[in-house]
Amino acid sequence: MSIWNINTLNAQNLLEEVKQRIKLSGKATIRLYEADFNQETINGELDDRHRNRYNLYLNLSAKISERIQFNGRLRTGQTQFEWITFGQNTEERFNIILDKLNLEYKYKNSWVRVGRQSAIWTHQKGALFDVPTHDGISAGTAIETSSLNIQPQLAYFNEGHRDNTDFSRQGKLYGGEIKIETKKEKGFNIDYAVGLLLADHLPNRYVNFAADPSGNQAPVYHEGDLASEYRILSNGIGITFKKLHNLSFRGDFYYNFKNYKRNPFSHQILDNNGVANIDGNQDVNSTPDFTDQNKGYVITAQIGKLENKGDWYLGATYLYMEKYAALDFFAQYDYTRWASTNIKGPEFKAGYQINKYLKAQTRLFLVEEIKGYDGANPDFLRKGNRFRIDLNISI
Repeated sequence: MSIWNINTLNAQNLLEEVKQRIKLSGKATIRLYEADFNQETINGELDDRHRNRYNLYLNLSAKISERIQFNGRLRTGQTQFEWITFGQNTEERFNIILDKLNLEYKYKNSWVRVGRQSAIWTHQKGALFDVPTHDGISAGTAIETSSLNIQPQLAYFNEGHRDNTDFSRQGKLYGGEIKIETKKEKGFNIDYAVGLLLADHLPNRYVNFAADPSGNQAPVYHEGDLASEYRILSNGIGITFKKLHNLSFRGDFYYNFKNYKRNPFSHQILDNNGVANIDGNQDVNSTPDFTDQNKGYVITAQIGKLENKGDWYLGATYLYMEKYAALDFFAQYDYTRWASTNIKGPEFKAGYQINKYLKAQTRLFLVEEIKGYDGANPDFLRKGNRFRIDLNISI
C-alpha cells in the first residue's frame, strides 16, 4: 500500500472518529414582526411599538470518553449576566453569550452535569425562567417500570456572585423534581411533574443607564421587582392523544409558601404618593400589599404538532401569575413589555412546518394586571396586547 493510500485511510479514520465524537447543531429565530398595541397605563396609553429580532444558537457536544461528554452553546440576544457576554454591545441583539458550558457524566440510566446548563424544572420553563441557563450542578436518573418512566432530578445553581462574601450569602437556586410519564403504546400519553424550587439571596437590584436632560448617561438603580427568597412548589400534568391529531391538554400550578412579613421592595409598586421604592427607604406599608400574591397557573389546549413537512398546530393558553408565584427577576417577558408577573390573560398561537428545517409560528397575547400597583389608585390595572410572527430554523 502506498504512503498516499495510508495517509488517505488515516484521514478517513480520523474524520469518522470526529463524526462519532462531535455533534454540531444550531437554531435561529427570525422575528419578522412584533407589535405592542393598546398598552394602557395609569398615565395614559403608551405609543404602539413595532420591532424585529434575530437570535442564533450554536450547539456543540463532544464525547470525551464512554461516560463523559462536553456540551457548549453560544447564542445572540438578551444579556444574561455581565460576566458571560462578549463585546458588551449596547445593541443587545448583537451580543454573543456563552449560554452553556458543562461536563456531563453518564452511568447506565443516571447522570451528573457540572457547569452552565438548563434548569431542571420541566413545567416552569417559559413561565418562571427568562434567564435560560444557570451555573451549578444537577443530577438525575431514569427508572422504568412496565407502564411508567420515572425521572427524579436534583439541582443546585449559584445565582448572582457577590464579591468578598462567604458562600452562605451567595445567591442560590436549588431543589428537585420528579417527572412521571406513561408509556405511549396505548394511543395517549400522560405526564406529571412535581417539583420544589428554593431560592436564597437572589439578586434584587439591577442597573439601567439613562440619559439625563443634558444627554449624559447616568446609572439608575432599580429594585428587581422580587423578593430575594422563594419557596415554590410546582405541579404540572398533561395528556396527549396522539391518534387525535396530537390533541393535548396541560395544566401547570405554582404556589410559593414563603411567608413574607412585609412587602418586598419593588420599583413597580408605588406608595400613596405615587413614589417608587427604588432605594428601599420609603415606607413599604404605604404601598399596595403584595405579600399574599403567591399563586399561579398556566392552562393550555393544543391540537397538532410540528414534526414533518405540512404539519400544523393551533393552541390557546391562559396564564395567571401572581407577583411572587414566580422568580420575578428571572421570569419571562413574552406576554407584555412592562411586567413578567402580576399578570393574567390568554395567548393564542399557531404554527406550520414549511419543511424539515423551517417552521413558521405566530402568537397573540392579551394581558392585564392582576392587582393594581399604584398606591394613589390601586384599582387601576395596566393592560397590553402583543402580536408576533416568527420563522424558526433548526439544523
